[in-house]
Amino acid sequence: MPELKHARWEAFAQNYAVMHNATQAALRTGYSAKTARNIGYNLLQRPAISERVHEIVKSKWAAVHMDGDEIIARLSRLARVDVRDVLSDDGALLDPKALTDQGAAAIAGVEVQEIWEGKGKSKKKVGQVSKVKLRDPTAALRMLAEMHKLLRVPGEGADALAGAIAERMQQRRQVRADIIEDAIPVEKKP
Repeated sequence: MPELKHARWEAFAQNYAVMHNATQAALRTGYSAKTARNIGYNLLQRPAISERVHEIVKSKWAAVHMDGDEIIARLSRLARVDVRDVLSDDGALLDPKALTDQGAAAIAGVEVQEIWEGKGKSKKKVGQVSKVKLRDPTAALRMLAEMHKLLRVPGEGADALAGAIAERMQQRRQVRADIIEDAIPVEKKP
């Protein structure tokens, strides 16, 4: 739906979509304090305005809504935190614009300290130290493990996660061993 032709109605719709209070939206739009309550109520009764409010709220919701696949993708990025995603080959911190989504997700914070030499007018910057704090992937790993039913009881903790992963690995080793055993002919003794 396009913007409302009446500029004040459009402003009211925009304000109401944020505030969800007709009186406050009318005040913010410029109506007087004496009439804001009645005008706010009356404006919401107009089909064009209520449809426009619905459209604005719907578009804002679509911009922030995450579906299950996006949630899993973001958790997976956090679970794969790796210092190599944020540092160049020579160990320098990558420019934030050069970071991949994985690298950006890995960073919890950056602290930059400039190093100066000299005093007064002869003072000059000789370098800087950048400290990068990476996110702890444990929570994301735990959530993904629970989602994929790797943990028997949700929230068992990191030890349970390690045990579940070890158990799965052992099961896979056993399956491989069974396949190999079936493939090797056994000699019959007389």
